Amino acid sequence: GRTGRVTPIDIPGAWTNFMAGRHALYLEQVATAARDALVDHDVVVLAQLSMAPAAEGLGPNVLTSLEFMMADVNEFADSDPVFRAH
Repeated sequence: GRTGRVTPIDIPGAWTNFMAGRHALYLEQVATAARDALVDHDVVVLAQLSMAPAAEGLGPNVLTSLEFMMADVNEFADSDPVFRAH
């Protein structure tokens, strides 16, 4: 098996920009941080749902919490006969 490391990345000012309604700047900051992180990491996971649009165009190694959430929903739907029936 492979081993990995988790490296949290702080993006100074990003959350402040999001809360102030400067969403384009926020997403630009997140995309830049993700792109920079790919230099030293195989995969980048954007953990906040609000970050998901920043992954667009960054390639398959930038994952979002939305992708993981949908995978969980699909797995649940496939395993639950009541859910599948609807």
